[in-house]
Amino acid sequence: GKSSEGCLLYVASTTTVTDIPSTYVASIRVKTVAGNDVTFLNFPVGQYLPVQITQLYSSGTTLGSRNVCLAIW
Repeated sequence: GKSSEGCLLYVASTTTVTDIPSTYVASIRVKTVAGNDVTFLNFPVGQYLPVQITQLYSSGTTLGSRNVCLAIW
């Protein structure tokens, strides 16, 4: 099925969170396995996106998260 073509995405960041319990949030733009272009606004860093994805876009994704998110197949 299509779900085997995608991955889970762990949202990370290069920004250090020093004010606990405040949570750093990011905008994450992805292409889902269904082919939808979705942007998650104010998504908390340190969580998994609730969808399987095939692509993480650089435009529409917070700079601090672009190169440090982790894809899990």
